[in-house]
Amino acid sequence: PKTAEPTFWGGAIPWLTPKDLSDRPSRYTAQGTRFLTDRGLSSSSARLLPPGSVLLTSRAPIGLVTIATAPIATNQGF
Repeated sequence: PKTAEPTFWGGAIPWLTPKDLSDRPSRYTAQGTRFLTDRGLSSSSARLLPPGSVLLTSRAPIGLVTIATAPIATNQGF
């Protein structure tokens, strides 16, 4: 979702980026540093992934892996 659109951000949906994992590497992840609103999720190509999803970064930094412990959305870096 567009970061400049304030109605897309500050909701309850966890949003994860590769930077979140590089800043705080962890085998298990429930959230990143930002949260989407329902409108932010529906306005983008992001999907809400279920707990247990294996998340692998494919953009810098490449190769970081974590397992979602809660429903979570990610950016295109996964």
